[in-house]
Amino acid sequence: MSLAARAPAQSRRSPWLRLLAVSVAAGAAATYLAGTNAGLCTPEPESPCATLVRMLSLRVGIVTMIATALALLTVAGLARTMRLDEERRLAEAGDLSD
Repeated sequence: MSLAARAPAQSRRSPWLRLLAVSVAAGAAATYLAGTNAGLCTPEPESPCATLVRMLSLRVGIVTMIATALALLTVAGLARTMRLDEERRLAEAGDLSD
């Protein structure tokens, strides 16, 4: 299979991979940053406070991943809608001038 024949499949798959990568990176960063505060509770690593902070930081990371994915999908959908609307307007303007 030539490189040119594989290009359309890669271009369809590429946005999904980017969305996944950005979402995971945002979630991991939020989890790490929220989890760094676990040491502020008590010096004991397995105290209830530290466990609670770690558990909540994981949840914050998961919510951040989901929110990032939804925001990116919304932006992509709006961009696609604007592009299709502009193409429709140009087609209608071409029909009217004929």
